[in-house]
Amino acid sequence: MPKIPVYLIEAFITFCQTQNIQAAAIKLGISQPALSKQLMALEQMLPQPIFTFQGRKKVLTAFGEELQVHLQERLMGLQEIIEQAALNHSDPSKSFVRIASRREILDRFADRLKFPGAIQFIESSNSPTIAGILNRTLDFGIVHQVPDSSELVARPLFKDHFMLVIPKRMMKTPPAKTKDLWNELSRLPCICYKKPDEILEQISAANDVSFKNLNVVRVTANYLSVAKLVNAGMGWSAIPTHVSTISSNVHIIPVPLKTFPPRQFYGVFRPELKNAAWLRLLFSDLNSCFEDQK
Repeated sequence: MPKIPVYLIEAFITFCQTQNIQAAAIKLGISQPALSKQLMALEQMLPQPIFTFQGRKKVLTAFGEELQVHLQERLMGLQEIIEQAALNHSDPSKSFVRIASRREILDRFADRLKFPGAIQFIESSNSPTIAGILNRTLDFGIVHQVPDSSELVARPLFKDHFMLVIPKRMMKTPPAKTKDLWNELSRLPCICYKKPDEILEQISAANDVSFKNLNVVRVTANYLSVAKLVNAGMGWSAIPTHVSTISSNVHIIPVPLKTFPPRQFYGVFRPELKNAAWLRLLFSDLNSCFEDQK
């Protein structure tokens, strides 16, 4: 027996519920002739007739009545599933959300969220996060680049400003002139966030110093680790201003906006979720977490 299209089953159930071809057609939003053709097409796909006539009235055969009972039971179960899914979608406390970002970003808000639903935090860099949202293995991501895809929505969340952090044991007094400062920094041990450190690379280039000429002695993939190494006097670095573990044993020099503009981070999701109650609540919660970093 051929596979029966869902719209033909819907036409049959609607006719059974109304017991009137005109009323069924109106309910389905189609013409009577169109509905008659659909019912005829369904009957031709079945092994036995489902309709007969009592006078001029179209009625169900015994086979048609049995088919209606079984289909009605299935549809009632489906209706319950649909209603439950709709309830879960509209109630954030019943939602399960998979959120991905870099570890140091997740660490900044994971324990501060008041979101009532269940959350799975997934450590992931930019590209895998965007790919996960596209293939629906992730629900929400925080990235620092706007995805190059019309299938995703990106909303600004927060900005990272940067600062140079220099151990006082390495430099008693930072030179007032920027050129002199960078001439000295290029000779001192440097701590990198990954390699190449794209932030440090851009900041040093803006001051006419090649990243290749920096004296890199340590590389780590976490800004908290960078801060610890700088605090220990092992080298200088450029880190975000939100990192609050800086000791009094270092010089802090803000990176001018003209040298390196704040790095914008975005909340990314699929467009069909934009009206989801859980997403609105999550954004509100995240905005509270990053209120001082707008």
